[in-house]
Amino acid sequence: MKLKLTNVDLVDEFFYNVLAIGIVSTLKGYKFCWSINHHLSIDFRLHPDIEVQLEKHRLLYYFNLYSFDDKDSNISHVLYENESKGEYLVPEFKHLDYIWLLRFEDEISITSRDLILDRLRQLDIIQMATFMQLDIIKSKENLII
Repeated sequence: MKLKLTNVDLVDEFFYNVLAIGIVSTLKGYKFCWSINHHLSIDFRLHPDIEVQLEKHRLLYYFNLYSFDDKDSNISHVLYENESKGEYLVPEFKHLDYIWLLRFEDEISITSRDLILDRLRQLDIIQMATFMQLDIIKSKENLII
């Protein structure tokens, strides 16, 4: 008997204990990450070898990916650029410039969750930051790395 792994299985596993934040900012990715790193004591790093690639209309689009693993709080951070040459990684949220996924090893409390968003909203470089409901994102597969 063969076991078959489906996209639904991958999506469920990848998004288990994940919090998604949609961000609007006019800064380019490297400047945005530098500012986040500076203000929030995070250490986002660009991973050119792990960029997300999508094919649309027979053209390839590449979306930069930044990540950071916080060993102290057991949180993995992944920041995606949502736009590349006029195409979107998550097309149903074209108004967002970045999608920030936070993967927790343990359940996150409401207080911790709200604190993260409040800290982001205090930064001048961010015009908008909001929680995203993962169950309404139709193109979740694009975020699986």
